[in-house]
Amino acid sequence: MKHMYRVGALVVVCVVMLCGCLPPPQLPGPERAKALQLIDQGTLQLRRGELRKAQASYQMAYDLAKLPQGLDGLGCVALLRGEYKIAEDYFKTALERDESYDTPLGNLALLYDLMGRHDEAREYYRRALAAQPLNVRARGNFGAFLADKEVGKEFEGEREILHAQALGNNPIIEENLRRLAQRRNSRS
Repeated sequence: MKHMYRVGALVVVCVVMLCGCLPPPQLPGPERAKALQLIDQGTLQLRRGELRKAQASYQMAYDLAKLPQGLDGLGCVALLRGEYKIAEDYFKTALERDESYDTPLGNLALLYDLMGRHDEAREYYRRALAAQPLNVRARGNFGAFLADKEVGKEFEGEREILHAQALGNNPIIEENLRRLAQRRNSRS
């Protein structure tokens, strides 16, 4: 994983970078099929750090079929560039365009966390997990948020990270658990 974010002592990742976009079944036709292909292509480019290519793929996907995944992907590109206001606008517009597509909730949570807007981050993490209880990345990021930002919530944060691990283990979750254990041992 090329792009990771450190918040305090724990690591968080942009949701779309690892899980991609999950399109709702709608808009039949060749434009939609090509748009979905471009979404997948943009996600792979984003994972490789090819931000300009990813931006072009997501923009073309949105232009072809007006899929919220295109806006969400553009938001992730902007987030990785540090263009937080632009990222926020893309994520919110994706939510407005299709309320059933809820991936931007986790991305907004991460964005607000990175911006230091902790009340909003907490709200969006909770909304993301209510909408997608099996979202490993959002759950792991929320656990890291709680452990780092919420006074007295270290154990709740660890519990969320353990839940994320139970759902689908990945190296970032393992690293966060290791760091929590180190932090606990250093206090003893």
